[in-house]
Amino acid sequence: MEQLQLLPEFISNHIILAGAFLVVLAMLVKSEFEHQTSRNFQLEPVNATRAMNNSNTVVIDVRSDKEFADAHIKGAKHIAMSALQDKIKNLSIDKNDTILVYCNTGNQSNKACRMLIREGYSNTKNLKGGIVAWKDANLPVSKK
Repeated sequence: MEQLQLLPEFISNHIILAGAFLVVLAMLVKSEFEHQTSRNFQLEPVNATRAMNNSNTVVIDVRSDKEFADAHIKGAKHIAMSALQDKIKNLSIDKNDTILVYCNTGNQSNKACRMLIREGYSNTKNLKGGIVAWKDANLPVSKK
């Protein structure tokens, strides 16, 4: 109990250290929250192919122009992550359609999914593991 009484003194003597601790703690909580909530819209490659085959699914590749030209999922629309924020309001996609978003590993597309969800695209999914996982599952890619 005595240690708790010393806490205000410690904080006042080490204000920068205490501030840095709070910033790191806040970032950790935010990161964990995003990780837990993103589970709801992650699709494994096999489940992504099922979604593409069974519904009106729009596939969006958010990688760079060069990466898209090297290999992409057949039929994917290319909207680079750097341009997505500007183009998101003018997408010709029904807000109820399933949207499958992917990048190289799933991190950038996770951010893209959050943007789309904020704009009202309610059925947005992230390809878990991105194009790397897609290729590892021996699923086809196109260069056209």
